[in-house]
Amino acid sequence: MKTDKLKNINSTGFKTPESYFGSFNERLMSKIDEETSINQITESGFKVPSNYFKSVEDSIIQSVSKQNNSKVNNLFTWRTATYVTGVAASILLIISIFNTTVTTNISFGDIETTAIENYISEENYTNIEIASLLTDEELSLDNFTENTFIDASLEDYLLEQPTIEDLLID
Repeated sequence: MKTDKLKNINSTGFKTPESYFGSFNERLMSKIDEETSINQITESGFKVPSNYFKSVEDSIIQSVSKQNNSKVNNLFTWRTATYVTGVAASILLIISIFNTTVTTNISFGDIETTAIENYISEENYTNIEIASLLTDEELSLDNFTENTFIDASLEDYLLEQPTIEDLLID
């Protein structure tokens, strides 16, 4: 709505007297001629006390040496740091005690078979060590002969295992 009003403005709103710009140069030159020229000025207009530049260095050194006696207070001390760490540790302890939803029970069925196989192969257990963990019933011949394997899955397994030659040699 304001932009519509801006399009309809015909005058700038500034006014100057008549023949202002026509006689401006003449008036400026006459004003310059009336005033004293820069070459006639002998003093700058600024005054400095006598012997100021000789004594200013000594006065600055004296004022700085007086300020060195002030006491310095540290923003962070060991005492405040121990209070802050103690408070943070107690808050973490309270959160860990009362937050029971974070802890979950992991069952053996949740672990993937490949993860167990990778763990056993990376730990370099021998066959004797693994066999010592099994009972005689688990090692019976019936447990191994009753399993029926599909030929395609058995062949895929043998092709995927890079160390099958090592198993055959053992």
